[in-house]
Amino acid sequence: MTRHVGSLFLLVTLMGLGGCDNQNEKRKVDLPTPPTAEQIAECEKVMKLKLPKSATPIALDKTTQGSEVLYTFKVEMPAADVEAFLKTTLFRSKPLASDDRCVQSGSATRTWWDPETVEKFRAARHTIRPGFEEQSLMIDESKGDRAFVYIMHSTSQ
Repeated sequence: MTRHVGSLFLLVTLMGLGGCDNQNEKRKVDLPTPPTAEQIAECEKVMKLKLPKSATPIALDKTTQGSEVLYTFKVEMPAADVEAFLKTTLFRSKPLASDDRCVQSGSATRTWWDPETVEKFRAARHTIRPGFEEQSLMIDESKGDRAFVYIMHSTSQ
């Protein structure tokens, strides 16, 4: 009986360690790699915006499929800097609404992109070239003195 209890203990311990490895791998996937300075500069140029110095870029994804390019960009900044930031964007004279998120939900490969979880937000969509280029922006205002900004920019050649 003692031999079986020891074997059972060893089996449970090994299974537990295997679970830890899987959780660590999942965490690696969940943690985004912050964009490089070059990627941020490209994004600012394409999206026609300027991040404030106080902004912390969380993650940037650029997906190309045929002639279509989709940028998804998430940034954190002090809530006090949001209005000044908006003045540097295509949304400077566009009213932001709180009834339509305007950005697509996340995916399994972009777990950092989670606009569907945001409770309090303002958002807008801007058509740059009808049928060819569009930008959507959503500001997560549910974090008090910090704001998360979600920006999607799609373009077709």
